[in-house]
Amino acid sequence: MDGLCIDPNDCSDFSGYWYSYQGDPNYNIFIIDLLSSVPIAELHFLPLQIHSYTIWTSDNNTDWTERHNATGPFPGYVIPIPVNGAYSARYIKYEGSNGTNAYVGIGEFEVYATNRWVCNYDPGTSIMLTAVADLGSTFTGWSGSTGSASACTGTGTCSFTITADSGVTANFTRPVISPEEGTIGTRVTITGPDFGTKKGKVLIGGAALMIAKDGWQPGSITGIVKKVPPVGIHDVVIIPSMADEIPLSNAFTVKLPEIDLLSDDHGAPGVSRTIPGDFFSIKKGKVYLDYDKNGQPKKKNCKVTSWAMDSITFMVPKGLTPATYPLKVINKVGTAEAPSGFTVDLQ
Repeated sequence: MDGLCIDPNDCSDFSGYWYSYQGDPNYNIFIIDLLSSVPIAELHFLPLQIHSYTIWTSDNNTDWTERHNATGPFPGYVIPIPVNGAYSARYIKYEGSNGTNAYVGIGEFEVYATNRWVCNYDPGTSIMLTAVADLGSTFTGWSGSTGSASACTGTGTCSFTITADSGVTANFTRPVISPEEGTIGTRVTITGPDFGTKKGKVLIGGAALMIAKDGWQPGSITGIVKKVPPVGIHDVVIIPSMADEIPLSNAFTVKLPEIDLLSDDHGAPGVSRTIPGDFFSIKKGKVYLDYDKNGQPKKKNCKVTSWAMDSITFMVPKGLTPATYPLKVINKVGTAEAPSGFTVDLQ
């Protein structure tokens, strides 16, 4: 999560201490009562020593929802709750194991609501703001500076003394990949800052993207998916020639071929028919009809006369009894079946 570090002041909305149990040195548990239901953005624990933990939330101190768990050890660890957006809760329960290290100690906790960066300070307070970009993001600078923070510009640390109501916005950017899903032959463009002028590499689930001629520019990368990892969601890693790698988590989905509803779902042998859809790839695959012979499943291949990313034309095969059969398309990524069967008519 991109954000700010504010020093030396703590901007937490709630804070306090937790205590390990003397009666059970290998385990400790406590419940934070926030007194009312509040939108929680982050929850930090600063324990003396933690081996594993589970974090729960509740609105009534009875019905608990597990939010996060992990195993360490985590000496001096700051534990955030990773959630997609804030959630509201009154009670937060922490269950932590000390493993084999038995001790009695005290740790601190801090609770941040969604307005964690809206803080009240006394006049004369010295403030230092540092923009912290998440892995894969880039801090692009301060904007909208008002009041005492009006001098915040550029991309460095911003320091000022509070003399009036003040505000400033930290701007972050992250490379964007378009489209976010595809197959063999999909043309991909990644836009973002500071890729450099010398061509580097882009990996999709570990498979290299084929960079187009003149496709590597400081603010964009264009390439063709020639090799794909298995079907599913994959990380993308941008590897500039003269800079650090830029990881994009869960950024590209490899798709199976998809067949739309056939506009003409029957035909006599030798007749040409078209299959509409998407993600067929640019490499020619196969079209076939499933049938049974003596109780054994068989495939009847159909002659393919044209193959494109969103359309396939085939010839209805000979040798099948007039009936309705499952129609399937297969490429190097996988197989898809038409929403309805295909009927072979009398010749």
